[in-house]
Amino acid sequence: MKLRWKEFTVALLMAIVLWYGVSGSEKLESHLEVRMDYRGLPQGMVVRSGLVSKVCVRVRAPVGMLRTLTNREYAFDLDLSHVHKGQNILPVSMAHLPFRVGVEVIEISPSRIFLDVDTISSRILPLEAQVNTAPPGDLALRVAFNPPEVRVSGPSSLVDEMTMIEVQIVLEKPDQIGDITFTRMLPLPHGIDASPPEAKVTVSIDINRTPVKVTRNVQVTGPPDKSIQPVSQPERVSIEVAMPESLAARAASNKDIQAFARFTDQGPGSHTLPVQVELPAGAELIAVDPPRITVTLEQK
Repeated sequence: MKLRWKEFTVALLMAIVLWYGVSGSEKLESHLEVRMDYRGLPQGMVVRSGLVSKVCVRVRAPVGMLRTLTNREYAFDLDLSHVHKGQNILPVSMAHLPFRVGVEVIEISPSRIFLDVDTISSRILPLEAQVNTAPPGDLALRVAFNPPEVRVSGPSSLVDEMTMIEVQIVLEKPDQIGDITFTRMLPLPHGIDASPPEAKVTVSIDINRTPVKVTRNVQVTGPPDKSIQPVSQPERVSIEVAMPESLAARAASNKDIQAFARFTDQGPGSHTLPVQVELPAGAELIAVDPPRITVTLEQK
């Protein structure tokens, strides 16, 4: 029996075509990811939560078509033009999925999008410092912000509850007198923006002083001629001084507070001299009353 190569070749080709036809028409299931795009959100509104970046779609299609589906990227536009403040439930419709004819959509996960929508509001809030530790002893701390207040904007439910922006200040050397200046990003809740988003912070540490008044006799020093007697008018002056709190209570008896009027080379007669004051460490002079006295040099 002769082998008929021509007939054999035709039969083989027909078998291959039939096999591809049968296998290509067989339907299989697969899972596809579809990117979610949102559009049409009304001006003055913000989505607080619920946005999903993609949905998973289970489809059934012929094997040949399924191969082309898995090699493409798909996106779904969700219209937000009709959302309202509060909870919104938006269905993901199968009719709007971007698949060709012949693709059967079996399941969409999630099939509904739950959006929490809020209106946007803004207000001006002050900045307040929260310092980790207080300076010791007679030291006092002051914190200044530049700017002292900022405008915040975001979901109304968050903005309406805010009364200030609390900025944490950490002092590495709370006993170091002087000024420290730095820039700090403002701590804000998620979804809240500030303008400007940062502030310059100046931390000043100085001695905490209390103003007190004491009276002292004016000590007249000189003249160099021992035969001349100085007589001052008035003999006592009032001294107003800012003292560390630990010393203020004992200011009246503090011997480190003294008043002087000093001669240099003045001769006999009356002279007007400024009153000079010596103070203990940490104290600052506010005023002397009177600031000048009259001193008369008389012969003994």
